[in-house]
Amino acid sequence: MQIKEILSKIYHSCIASVYFFPFPIVRALFSNLFFQKVGRKVLFARHLDVRSPYRISIGNYTSINKKVLLDGRGGFLKIGHNVELAKEKIVWDINWEENELFDG
Repeated sequence: MQIKEILSKIYHSCIASVYFFPFPIVRALFSNLFFQKVGRKVLFARHLDVRSPYRISIGNYTSINKKVLLDGRGGFLKIGHNVELAKEKIVWDINWEENELFDG
């Protein structure tokens, strides 16, 4: 296994463990630290999968339900104000390629 693959697995495991936490304040603090921008009154549900959070911006009064994949690896992902993402959805930027989804 290459070092890049090992680091990627550790990184995704850390993110998955943060978004598994039952306390919304922990998920909000993590998101404010690592996302490019997080607006006011944003709700992050449990069990999120986030790829490249530093390329993701989320607007005010937005709700992201459980088991959502936010993928900012291909460019920049911007989620506007007053958005509610339903559970078990995949959101990626316009530069996404089919084989990238399951690459670490």
